[in-house]
Amino acid sequence: MFYTVDLIQLLIILSTFSGSESAGCAYISADAGCQQCNEQGHCVRGTVPVEPWLKFALKTQRDLQADEPFFNVQILDAHNAFNTRADNYGGNDTCAWPPPYKRPCYAFANQEFSFTDMLNMGIRGFEIDNYWCKNDMRMAHLGSDLKLLCFERTRTFSDGMNEIGEWLRLTGNSNELIRIYLDRPGSGYDEIVNNILLESFGNRILTPSELTERYGGVWPTMKTLQEDSNNVIILTNSVDDLGGKTIHRASWTNRKFGSFTPYPLCGGKSPGSPGTWRFYGDGTHYPIFWDGPTQTGVVTDLTEVMKCHVQYPAMDFVNKQMLRTAVFTWADGEPSIPLTSESCIFLSGSDHRWHVASSCYRNLYFACQHREFKDKWTLSEKAGHYSLQNVNCPHMFEFCIPQNGYRNQKLLELIGDKDVWINYSPWLPGYVPLPEEPDPTNYFSASSTFTCSTLLLISSLILIGNI
Repeated sequence: MFYTVDLIQLLIILSTFSGSESAGCAYISADAGCQQCNEQGHCVRGTVPVEPWLKFALKTQRDLQADEPFFNVQILDAHNAFNTRADNYGGNDTCAWPPPYKRPCYAFANQEFSFTDMLNMGIRGFEIDNYWCKNDMRMAHLGSDLKLLCFERTRTFSDGMNEIGEWLRLTGNSNELIRIYLDRPGSGYDEIVNNILLESFGNRILTPSELTERYGGVWPTMKTLQEDSNNVIILTNSVDDLGGKTIHRASWTNRKFGSFTPYPLCGGKSPGSPGTWRFYGDGTHYPIFWDGPTQTGVVTDLTEVMKCHVQYPAMDFVNKQMLRTAVFTWADGEPSIPLTSESCIFLSGSDHRWHVASSCYRNLYFACQHREFKDKWTLSEKAGHYSLQNVNCPHMFEFCIPQNGYRNQKLLELIGDKDVWINYSPWLPGYVPLPEEPDPTNYFSASSTFTCSTLLLISSLILIGNI
């Protein structure tokens, strides 16, 4: 075994220092369309262009979850997010994505792009290993059975956290919810780790003591966290919680992507039941000894993951093509015309995506969601022109919009090939809600609970300016 580890360490050195200079972008970076690459052919930080449609669609899907408790929010994750070729981890890797890889090749990096570019693409979860080595807290794979090398130029934890903090300080980003999972949080260096996190994120961090004092130890909704500017959450499931100053001890169900099965099996996850699930992949390949895609599995298409409402899909080699498959809301190119207060949106029974209607006078049924059991849908009693009045949803149902991929799938199963109106109105510019009158026969009346429209309105007011 000593010989095996020694050989792998030698290969890592070669993958980092050897190889000729690239005349341009290579592999995933070439597909990304960035205009500036480093000498190994990987996109320079912040240079990956992201189409406005993808940004808007993924933001829509995040905003729809505003009223979900934090641990039920679906957060697109980057597995081993620090281990990226953009920052010279495996800079000269030779395996071309996607698998199966052509042999012989080696891939020691888990990601291609920087934190900044992954954030711009829609990633909001970062999985990071940090260890004390070379007289600093660094982001590296150490302490496992396979002790990989750490160099003085291995990126520091402080540099990585500052990059995410700087992105949050940019106009339009300050209210984005960020989840950081420290897989092995640098045991024995509590003060250093906590100080780095506080210096990078300040009061944005929801600390364990604030969770207890402000929320009674119960995790609030994403909307509440954003309202209170506690939109950076640091988690670990390690035995070391670093004193509980900034980091929450948490647990969830972990599964390899190799065990994931399409909807409705969902790799054993019941989409509508409580419980947080994480499926993780591994795109690394060490010649002869390890091939992550076959031994752990990887995801290249997120369509079924979204239907299954996997809260933490932890991906390797995050790229725009992959993230396009995470979109279950807007059809490609939609909204096709500027949205106004008069716009009306329908879910298509043919392509299963959202569209802006060319006319609000189409006769379509309305999508009605159960007020208590949100996974349950029915249709209005009558079809009609788009309206927020006289919708004719049955008792205990209201005109609404699917808040996640699973609820969207349940609605699709109901409508078949029909088009139906969905209630996107509260997100439209200039929207004014209709006054609500309490129903004395319904304990879910306006006096006792929020309706779909009210929840979406509050969320849109909180998030205004971030579209």
